[in-house]
Amino acid sequence: MKKLSPILLNRIIVALSLAIFLVGAMDYWFFTVEDAYISFRYCDHMLQGRGLVFNPGEPVEGYTNFLWIMTIALTRLAVPFPLAAKLPGFIFGMALILMLGRWRMDTKTYSCAGPLAALLTAACPGVQMWAVAGLETILFSLCITAGFLSAARTTLSARMISGLLFGLATLTRPEGILFFGVFLVVELVPFPGRKQAIGAAVAGFCLVVIPHQIFRVIYY
Repeated sequence: MKKLSPILLNRIIVALSLAIFLVGAMDYWFFTVEDAYISFRYCDHMLQGRGLVFNPGEPVEGYTNFLWIMTIALTRLAVPFPLAAKLPGFIFGMALILMLGRWRMDTKTYSCAGPLAALLTAACPGVQMWAVAGLETILFSLCITAGFLSAARTTLSARMISGLLFGLATLTRPEGILFFGVFLVVELVPFPGRKQAIGAAVAGFCLVVIPHQIFRVIYY
């Protein structure tokens, strides 16, 4: 019997991961967490021209997931809630699994670490549920994971992209800044050239976060 090549085996694992995630997410498809309706209301009022508010005429920032509201606003133009939130959540879940599955697959060792990480992630009931529950959990996970994986490349541009991704995570959930701090300490501080690397990452982070902070101060 011919032995499977490492590349083919890894691709099979990734395909299996996607299938498992698909089946699991469909099992939770009709579950929508009640907190998601806060984001839905903000999004609907924004699209109706009433502003990014919960109650028209009352500029109160009652959300913590700015990027998620902007994301679901795009799908809301085509389909109603909660489907408008479930679709991007499901797509981001698939993207997360594919991104993990491709991790280190292009190395000469044909490591199965990435595909196995994808398989474990896809089989997690929490990932399956939150992908279609209507909130920003999977988008946040995708940004954080992409930020860390981008650090595998040592160029300054890659460091800036990592910082930008952590900035997007912070716009999705405020605790993204904590993960960015961990990233700086774990990934950049121990290595030579850390000053330039940290500077590039912070620049990418600030490029996203500072304009949003200015918007918050002015708008609310």
